[in-house]
Amino acid sequence: MAVHINLQRRTVTLAVGDLVGDPLQAVGRVGGLGIWARLQIGRDTHSDHQDTQAARHADYGREIVIRHTMAVDDFQVTIQGRIDGVIPPQPPNPTIIEEIKSVVLNPLSFASISSDTYPHYREQLELYCYLASQEKGLSPIHLMNAPL
Repeated sequence: MAVHINLQRRTVTLAVGDLVGDPLQAVGRVGGLGIWARLQIGRDTHSDHQDTQAARHADYGREIVIRHTMAVDDFQVTIQGRIDGVIPPQPPNPTIIEEIKSVVLNPLSFASISSDTYPHYREQLELYCYLASQEKGLSPIHLMNAPL
């Protein structure tokens, strides 16, 4: 999504990805896969995970639209996006917010992934957690990393 700025109305509208976008990466083959094949595998992995979660949790929410507006100086700033998955709280367990990512790595590299490996992914999840707590009343929220 492009950032929209309306100086007359003093509004700014942007997506979560505009705030925590991936650093510039080379486009082309990844792990021997062309970019279109890689994108399709990512979409399939994303959908498969959501289907699995929906089968496990009857109240699982996927692609939850979030929109948060706040005042910044003299502007109304709206941040919007879609949360990949939400598992509502089931006491004593908190709400779980999912930001699903897929990567193509060899098994040794995959085993060593931590939240420091892809900090922009963690930042995106943290922002979704904040927005969900502000807009959807989803609290408490637990932040965790879980490789697929």
